[in-house]
Amino acid sequence: MDQQQEQKKSGSSILNDIQAAQSGLKIGRFLISQGAKLLSGIGGPVLLTIGLIFLGVFVVGFAGIPGGSGGTTPQPSQPPISITPPPGGLRQSIMDRFGIIMNGFDNQQLQWAWEKFLSVSGTRFNGLVKGVTIIADNDSRQVDNNTIYLKKLTQQDLFNVVLTHELGHIIRWRTDSYIAELRQAISQEGYVTSYSANAPSCTGSDKFNEDYAEMIAYYLNPASPSQTASRCSSGSNPYINNGFRLHYNIARQILGTF
Repeated sequence: MDQQQEQKKSGSSILNDIQAAQSGLKIGRFLISQGAKLLSGIGGPVLLTIGLIFLGVFVVGFAGIPGGSGGTTPQPSQPPISITPPPGGLRQSIMDRFGIIMNGFDNQQLQWAWEKFLSVSGTRFNGLVKGVTIIADNDSRQVDNNTIYLKKLTQQDLFNVVLTHELGHIIRWRTDSYIAELRQAISQEGYVTSYSANAPSCTGSDKFNEDYAEMIAYYLNPASPSQTASRCSSGSNPYINNGFRLHYNIARQILGTF
């Protein structure tokens, strides 16, 4: 078999391989490498034509590959998450997706919880509180590392703040992280809200523990004013205008960027 016949056979084999390729990207890579080989051979008009066809197909194919010149933006591997939970009930959806059990809440409160957990799903928050049981009650408090009571609030913004505050207590006691750093932040900046500064007289709670929970709550609710305990809270969100940056940075290290 002479060299030209061998090259024609090689071109035929390449075409068969291309037909078997499973993706545009693989085809594009295959075409450019084989096209280069063909063009560098000793072929004559037939070889040159096949090589040019390969390169022409590659250019067209490459333009349609995400990331190629003229390509489209790569699509996410999963569709955007809707704030509407899947069928089966809100309570069950929260349990299935986030691993959190909510007992005694009405559909409106469950919807708020679903939306809040969804909104912070890009952080480590949900993973840190997974397995918690939240029980509706007339007051809000942490019981242990796996249980909190949450007041059945009727205003969404306040519900979100208190929900993340009480779960902030869970994170503090489960991880026991950044304790020294927070004590240093308090010594330099003071307590992050008026509630944590006055916790003993307000609710009989420990200032430091409440400051930890407040630090978490307002990091995850940046548009919310200070309002955790209505009779003791006042003022704007502590982090606006670059306020309490040490507290803010600790929260970000614990949870990740929000």
